[in-house]
This record gives sequence, C-alpha cells and structure tokens, in this order.
Amino acid sequence: MSAKSLHDNALPDLVKITSQKTEELGWEVLSHAPYSPDTAPSDYHLIPSMKHSLAEKYYKSNDEVKKWVDEYFASQPAEFF
Repeated sequence: MSAKSLHDNALPDLVKITSQKTEELGWEVLSHAPYSPDTAPSDYHLIPSMKHSLAEKYYKSNDEVKKWVDEYFASQPAEFF
C-alpha cells in the first residue's frame, strides 16, 4: 500500500511532504484497515511485548509506571520501531 492511499483525504502538498519524509527516514508504511484502531499494526508486537515485560510487576505510583515505560522503550532495538 502506498503512502498516498493512506493519506487520500490529506492535502496533496502535505501527502508529498509526508511521503518524502517517510522515505528519507527509511520508514516502512504499514497498511491497516481504515477506522479500525483495534487492528493497528503496532498492536501486533507492541502490546504482547509490553504485557510480557510487565508480568509480575507492581507499581505504587504513576511516576514509577512512567519511568518503566521510558526505560522499556529506551531498551528496545531500532528494529522494534
């Protein structure tokens, strides 16, 4: 699926800029069903991976959770993203 088809409702200039930046950064455009946030590509590896990492952990404050999330993402290899 091309970036154009994912951005059909966007202004043409914005689609061009977004497509160029995506290519420049070497990002892969993943297809997903429109209006289906429950099937977003990030769910396929992000949620199970985080769930596994959180098993048997308990936090006493939101700050502890935020720290864990920051550390979790910082520890992932580039291929994860």
